Amino acid sequence: KKGGRKAKKALQLFEEMKKTKLIPNTSSYVSVLKSLIHLNDLKGFELIYQELLLIINNNQNFKQNFLSEKIFCTLIVGFSKLGKLSIAKEIFDNLPQKNVEICNAMINAFDE
Repeated sequence: KKGGRKAKKALQLFEEMKKTKLIPNTSSYVSVLKSLIHLNDLKGFELIYQELLLIINNNQNFKQNFLSEKIFCTLIVGFSKLGKLSIAKEIFDNLPQKNVEICNAMINAFDE
């Protein structure tokens, strides 16, 4: 499938970017997470989630500047589409601040 090739190419470019010591930003992570959803790749999605958790745990200042509602929405929607609604709910429940977009992501997750 053409879409699958594009998603694989996006993942390849993401890995190449990291090898050159470029630091992915919010848009990078959202794009790669969406590619993994498109490929139905739960394992890859979980690996990127773990990478994000390491970023959060290792640098609190970076956390506040880096993590956006787009990442949380993508994680919530992605885990639900990949059959892990319980993880999506856990992410939602652990967010200290929720806005309309994040709540909508969780509502849509329940509708999957």
